[in-house]
Amino acid sequence: MKTETVPGFFLLEDVDFVRQQKGNPGVAALQKLLPSFDLNKISPIRKFPLSEEVALLRAMAIVLYGDDSPESWEKIGAHDFITVRDSSLGKVLLSLFGKSFPDLIHNGTRLFSYFAPFVTFSYRDLSDTGAVFTVEKDPYPKEYYLGLFRSMVAIFSASGVITVVDKGDRIHEYHLEKR
Repeated sequence: MKTETVPGFFLLEDVDFVRQQKGNPGVAALQKLLPSFDLNKISPIRKFPLSEEVALLRAMAIVLYGDDSPESWEKIGAHDFITVRDSSLGKVLLSLFGKSFPDLIHNGTRLFSYFAPFVTFSYRDLSDTGAVFTVEKDPYPKEYYLGLFRSMVAIFSASGVITVVDKGDRIHEYHLEKR
């Protein structure tokens, strides 16, 4: 079985975010929670096992928000979308694929293939009033993508309610009702 990986760029950005929010003491606390992972040896171009990224995100939630509760994971997901949105590649892809919220959802499969190739993204019932999206093989708590999708809705100044249903077997279904 192939080990899923993520680029070190994402891990570096998360460590930098902790540094911005909590300073060097925050990074030291992060390192203490991850004793076998040398945060000083993260290369932006090296691939890291997905399990290490998940462990880093969990530790990040604890350092930044005091726990790894669903609310903390939602904040981490929102932050990670902003990271993607503000990256050079993200700006290019969003300008090509995401001129509106329906365009962004319609092209979600392609966007996920760039930033999260380890999950399967699909949607149905896409309309001006809502959508249902499914994330399969999801390595994160369901609230992670809830935060990401809520951030995505916010960039288009859309309002709506997003709820999530755990379908089991690492499948999460997100329901958006725009208002």
